[in-house]
Amino acid sequence: MKHFKLLSSSSMLSFGIASLSLFTFSSCGTVASSFSGGKRPSFIVNAPQDVIVKLDGTPLDLSSELFTSSVNIGAKATTDFSTAAVNLPYKKAITLEISSPSTGRTGTIELKPKGSSAIFWGNLIFAPIVGHIIDGVTGNSKTLRPKYIDVTSVLNKVSFKDWPSQGQLKRREKDLIKGK
Repeated sequence: MKHFKLLSSSSMLSFGIASLSLFTFSSCGTVASSFSGGKRPSFIVNAPQDVIVKLDGTPLDLSSELFTSSVNIGAKATTDFSTAAVNLPYKKAITLEISSPSTGRTGTIELKPKGSSAIFWGNLIFAPIVGHIIDGVTGNSKTLRPKYIDVTSVLNKVSFKDWPSQGQLKRREKDLIKGK
């Protein structure tokens, strides 16, 4: 019985140390980065069907990514909204080339890494000090801005300051999906 207690307490100690180190050395940005393969989505809004997005001359795959959800509490239903996106490395500034063969237009947009408020608040709740330090050192607390790329504005070479706001672009895309 003595050996059982010793084994049990050492196992519990090992489990406790492993749990504490996992909690201590975790951060929201690092966890998200490990799941996404070091890339984060930038959403393609107001794009023609034949849009081509290139990074360093290489065409990128457009994927369907979740950009928002809404919950109807009365009906207990959740609706997810997905749109076209490109998954991009987010730790340094990049320039995307966007073109549309049907319109014959091409434009470029520079995306810059900025701190993510979602990751900041996640770290504040789940790993208050260590999460911010780890994500600050590794750069995993960043996302590329603008997050919503207005393809029409890029193709028409409209200055970013004259684009619709990011919130407006998100609402337009959501309304388009709803059929409004």
